[in-house]
Amino acid sequence: MSQNSAKKGSKESKVRTSDTNRKYALLMHFILDTPSLLDPDELCDLEGNIFYNDSPAMHYLKLSKVVPFWEEECPKEHEAKWGARWADIKKGFREFEFANRTTCERFNFRENKLSDVLDAARAGHWGACFDVPLKASLARKEMSIPSRYHHWVVNQTKKAGGEPLRGFVSLNDWGTMADDILQDIFGDGVRAGDVTCTESAKTWFQGTIQTLLDAASKEVICAEKSIVRCQRDLENVLGENFWEKMEIPRGFDLRKARSVFKKLRNWKGLLSWQVPTAQDEKRRGVDIDIEDPEAAAKIQARWTDLSETAKKLDYCQLVIGWLVGVIEAKTSKTVELGFEPGSYDEKIVSYGKVLARKIPRKHIDNMPAPSASEFRAFAAELSDFADAWVGRDDLGVRGGVVETSSERSER
Repeated sequence: MSQNSAKKGSKESKVRTSDTNRKYALLMHFILDTPSLLDPDELCDLEGNIFYNDSPAMHYLKLSKVVPFWEEECPKEHEAKWGARWADIKKGFREFEFANRTTCERFNFRENKLSDVLDAARAGHWGACFDVPLKASLARKEMSIPSRYHHWVVNQTKKAGGEPLRGFVSLNDWGTMADDILQDIFGDGVRAGDVTCTESAKTWFQGTIQTLLDAASKEVICAEKSIVRCQRDLENVLGENFWEKMEIPRGFDLRKARSVFKKLRNWKGLLSWQVPTAQDEKRRGVDIDIEDPEAAAKIQARWTDLSETAKKLDYCQLVIGWLVGVIEAKTSKTVELGFEPGSYDEKIVSYGKVLARKIPRKHIDNMPAPSASEFRAFAAELSDFADAWVGRDDLGVRGGVVETSSERSER
């Protein structure tokens, strides 16, 4: 690992550690200041018998195997590891009972002699034990972080009239929904005696949302950098603006074409934060007749008109189509792609093939001919790529090679 990579990894590790510290501190404040959160739910069956179930909070705490440092006595199953330190640990956590969000987020576990507790919390992801129900509730209320991000970008785009602006709505966007979401997750255990939730519940909610926002913001930045890096790697193989130049890079062969799949295998996962403008959607919705003699020129003009965001959304499919078109022209074989028939992805792939057909024949002839085994490997990798792209698990449904009639007669 290079020195720069080591520094980057160390920095990212510190960020993740900081997030873990914050979330666990917020969790303990929530529990210690709102003991009703853990009260069992009293239920009654059809015969009038009373029985008790774990509260929603307790259910998720047990699911994540969070050690219950909020209890007065150490449970027997934890005595071997924590029994001797139980009283000291509870003393270290005493500050959380009347804390606020700032106190929680700045809490120093080491100074309070709780380093071993924090290590266990990190290993067990205790601070994230309520993330699943929180994200589910946000999705039900149409307040998930990705959806709010997309909503914000679209609105800002309309206001700016140009490229989508990057960023997230403020924490206040969720603030008005705090009581509703908290009660959706935890029930009446978070109420402070009336219809509102306890302050510690709101502190946990706001702090956790902010942590998720911070993580999402880093994810967006990371995805953008990965896209740029991937495009740069592809241009090293295919040449810059290769489909615009109507030529094949020097030394290009099937081996290099296969290497493109490896570079693009994570592309789709990087696109979730890409939000096209309304103008982009309109442009992308217009179909081009691929049999039109001017189709290639129209496809190139379409590409030029798209925003940088929309280009990222279409880039991978166009590359795949161009590659397939080049290989088909060289081998006189047709490759069945495996993208969903009639889908937008299939359409953009067909546009890439149209661009490849405009490459002068002399460039195709200068390209080394692949062996039969190399071509089969190319077709298989393309099929697997298409299966992964559309989320198809049944790899028995594969694309393949369609031989020409002349090849069949030669056999």
